[in-house]
Amino acid sequence: MLHGCFRGVLRELAGWNPDRIDTWIRSRPVDFSNPYASHDAASWYVVEFLIPTEVRERIGPRLNPLKGELSMLIEQAMAECDIDWTLLRQQLADNLARFVEAQGQ
Repeated sequence: MLHGCFRGVLRELAGWNPDRIDTWIRSRPVDFSNPYASHDAASWYVVEFLIPTEVRERIGPRLNPLKGELSMLIEQAMAECDIDWTLLRQQLADNLARFVEAQGQ
């Protein structure tokens, strides 16, 4: 089962309801409860829903570095599972804007 903090990320940052979260978790080939099931953190899979579609389409193959940066922010915020959602939203938005600007988009 996906850790409660990640459920919070999908709820608070992506605006998903519990049913959508559960449906998505069931559709994933990765067992998020097993840290050895994938070399990627669960945040790697979650962060794609926080990047606007138009940005994903424009930056194409450069998406992975952005996902890595945003994933790291989420992992840092979740270290204690006491997330300041307002601060995390702002950090994600700032990093996204900085990345897009640096890419000349």
